[in-house]
Amino acid sequence: MSNDSKNIQVKQVVLDRSAQKAYRVLWISPDCSYGYWIDPDGKSNIPEKFSPAGLEAGLEAGTFEFIKDTWMPCVSESDIPFKWKQRRGKAYGFIEKAVRMEPEIYDRNCRRKIADEISENSPEPISLPSLYGYLGRYWKRGMVPNALLPDYDHTGKTRDVYKESAKRSGRKKRAGAAGKKLTNDDIRHFSDAVSKYYLTPEHSSFKSSYSQMLKEWYSVKRPDGEVDLLPPDDIPSFRQYQNWYFNNRDRFQEIKKRDGQKALDLKYRGLNGKTEEHLYGPGDAVQIDATIADIYLVSQNDRSMIVGRPAMYFVMDAYSHMVTGMHITLNNPSWEAESLAIRNSATNKADYCKRYGIDITPEEWPCFHIPRSIIGDRGELESSHADVLANELGIQVVNTPPYRGDLKGIIEQHFRTVNIDMTNTLPGKVQPDFGQRGSHDYRLDAKLDLHQFTAIIIRCVLHYNNRHYMDGYARDMQMRSLGVRPVPLELWNYGIRYRSGGLQVVDENVMNAALLPRGEASITGKGICFRRMYYTCPRAEEEDWFSRARISGTEKITVSYDPTDMDRIFVRPKADTAPVLCHLREHENMYRGLSEAELDRIHEADLDEKAAFEHTELDSKAKLNSFIDKKTKEAEELMKNSCVSRSKTERLSDIRESRRREIEAELEWQTQKSMEIRGAACNAAALRKKEETSAPARSESSADIVDRMIAEQVQKILPDIQFSSSTES
Repeated sequence: MSNDSKNIQVKQVVLDRSAQKAYRVLWISPDCSYGYWIDPDGKSNIPEKFSPAGLEAGLEAGTFEFIKDTWMPCVSESDIPFKWKQRRGKAYGFIEKAVRMEPEIYDRNCRRKIADEISENSPEPISLPSLYGYLGRYWKRGMVPNALLPDYDHTGKTRDVYKESAKRSGRKKRAGAAGKKLTNDDIRHFSDAVSKYYLTPEHSSFKSSYSQMLKEWYSVKRPDGEVDLLPPDDIPSFRQYQNWYFNNRDRFQEIKKRDGQKALDLKYRGLNGKTEEHLYGPGDAVQIDATIADIYLVSQNDRSMIVGRPAMYFVMDAYSHMVTGMHITLNNPSWEAESLAIRNSATNKADYCKRYGIDITPEEWPCFHIPRSIIGDRGELESSHADVLANELGIQVVNTPPYRGDLKGIIEQHFRTVNIDMTNTLPGKVQPDFGQRGSHDYRLDAKLDLHQFTAIIIRCVLHYNNRHYMDGYARDMQMRSLGVRPVPLELWNYGIRYRSGGLQVVDENVMNAALLPRGEASITGKGICFRRMYYTCPRAEEEDWFSRARISGTEKITVSYDPTDMDRIFVRPKADTAPVLCHLREHENMYRGLSEAELDRIHEADLDEKAAFEHTELDSKAKLNSFIDKKTKEAEELMKNSCVSRSKTERLSDIRESRRREIEAELEWQTQKSMEIRGAACNAAALRKKEETSAPARSESSADIVDRMIAEQVQKILPDIQFSSSTES
């Protein structure tokens, strides 16, 4: 296989069309001479060696083809029960070191030695078959920790123990003791009591939360203000309350709510640790960080309005120093902003640049992969949101000092390059004397808006990636012999060609659903309603989501969305199903291409306009009601005088004939009014004609002839109408 075309990536699934057998690529040697793969459907947990050259030839010949990865688990971290997380963590703890020992772990002889060492040094006993089972499950299901989640959804039979027909569980209750058949209402009371009285910083005892629950939901208030508990057979026992909680307990939430985030981070830092591995190549590790730009921006809609300084996020490859992703926002640094930068690093950069009016070729910024690990300076990567990186995308999160001494300053040096060297002459730039007494206020010099500044930073990144010479980069002899200069793009291309690295691919919808911020939408008869807009997708229409909503009512659903482009959202119909891409409906075209911030401004402007117009509408409504009352009183006065001499029978008789006479009278009234209006018009025309005769004589125009003919016809039809003057011939 030519090293120039490396189309095969780790984690991809290929299908042998002749044998109808699938394989997941686990590892490819740096020189692409061999690799390892495994059959996701096979019973064997042993990887097999394959030839990348043969596979590429098969792909070109059509005997092999890439297929969609249906084995990688697709489940949201928030939907995983705590017990499943415990089992996942325990299983991954056994194999965590082993799966990183590549390629030794794929070799049969080395794998046995590694397994024996793990079994001997493990604090908990584990058999070799169990260890091999964990390894096989990890490799077959996408090489992410979520691959080790239990398959309880596909086994056994479920039953609702809280429905009315179910029997009371547990041992027989003693006479006079508390205890009842639990219902769904009781479970809601349990959940509310735990949240309200137990999971609080006050460290209330579990027993006291039970007492508070009984007082609030299982008692009757007397007239004197005291409360009486319901009979013992109508209240749950403390044991029932206790069993429910410990069966559904989330230790992470318990520690976080009662002891705080610091205690949680201290006791459960499973993803944080020091990595001693060396860098294989591009994508093996990236650094991410944010900084506030030293420049003030103005509003896009009102250039006189200063909106402050933007936050810049950059993702940089630790091997090549290539900027692989970026995101610039006016929002404060947050996980949502950081996740958009990570998402940007795995998307097509040509499309991203085109949004800001910059045309590039894919070769100028060839970064569209997810890395093996992300090195951050704590901050957002210490939040619970970052768990999706490890468990849904298989990206290791490292918050401790990196394993190469020169890596920590990579992204900080880039910030210095952007903030000082590249953007020093921009209007609104903060200078060293900013804030000193008597110094110039550089905020008043601001002229750029967010889009213009983003376009400038994109060009700065392109210059850095393609033209920045890093004289301090340590090149090896192979790089020197091949003439590879210490320029990020050249180092990146060299690493792709000659080094294995850690570049990985992932389905775009899975990545978007994992990294994009989430919100709650409603399935309605008009579509999927989110942020006052309606979305749809082929699946929703095929499965009649909207028709069912009209019949059964609206249904809440969790969606993921891109704050920079609200044209589409990602819907996950079920917790364990792949996300579905939904687009705006046709009648929402006016909102296409808008960001979340722009939509918020539009909706806020609509609310302001409605509030400002409210008094006008109320004033008009008051005048309308007054007019209606006036006409109603007039009608009532007329009715008093006309109905005195007629009985009810006479008024109800022959309504059809009365209706006919009323229609004729209305027609006559309308005709009379029309003639009066036309007569008044002719009268005005005659007056104009008389005034014109006093002026110098002129020929009669066609308009004058028409006015004279109308006046003559009206005189014939309505001889009683007196005009102020006659039409002269």
